[in-house]
Amino acid sequence: MYYYDELQLSMLETQYRVTAPTRIFLKDTTSLLSTSFLNIGKTNIVVETGAYLAIYVDGAVAIAADANIAAYIVATGEVRIAQNVTYQGSITSATQIITEGSSTFDALPVPESIPGFCGIYTPETLDHYRLTVSVRATTPSRVDLIN
Repeated sequence: MYYYDELQLSMLETQYRVTAPTRIFLKDTTSLLSTSFLNIGKTNIVVETGAYLAIYVDGAVAIAADANIAAYIVATGEVRIAQNVTYQGSITSATQIITEGSSTFDALPVPESIPGFCGIYTPETLDHYRLTVSVRATTPSRVDLIN
């Protein structure tokens, strides 16, 4: 899990390989007036079998043209997707998702292996109660009689 307390985070490498379950949280706590911004450049995000990439942004997201992404993204701001993007996963925005051109989107439901993401969780059910009664033994107080 990675937590970034930043106003802006950019993913600009040519390729990112996700080999284990990975979560990224981006939130700017230094300003009350602005929100964070995630910039995903022309990149290739590859997720190996058994891994996932879950990204939460307290703000907006921009995905550059010609990107190839496999991720689950939740944003409190808008998500803007440029043209010719190939996307596999899901995107949730609190405001709007804007696509600027032809892109391929393979929508996948958020798997239960990502607990707590998008409100998905496995509730713990109560099977039974166990009550234990503790009895405290008291000793009668000693009374000495004086003649």
